[in-house]
Amino acid sequence: MLQQGNNFILDASIDRSYQDLQALLDSHGYKLFVISFDLSATKLQQLYTAKHYLATQPRIPALMSDHAEFTKQYKGETFTITDASFNNRLQVALTAVQSWIATHS
Repeated sequence: MLQQGNNFILDASIDRSYQDLQALLDSHGYKLFVISFDLSATKLQQLYTAKHYLATQPRIPALMSDHAEFTKQYKGETFTITDASFNNRLQVALTAVQSWIATHS
């Protein structure tokens, strides 16, 4: 896929693989736009309960710690969705992507 040069969306957690992913995409001429979900522990708990991710719930503190380290290291390279913008995340993300494309094309 990367060799074809088609745009794509990678819907995945990249906190621990960002550098490798960025290097891979750079080597194929891609630009990277990251949407970061910076949600509270309460919001994550609600989402994990609704999705029945019961086995993952005990890992929320560790996942939040990993994500906090990621956002600290790559501040300014990500667009952020928070608890406050979560319910409108699709429109918020679309607007951010459109703005990013306009300034990076």
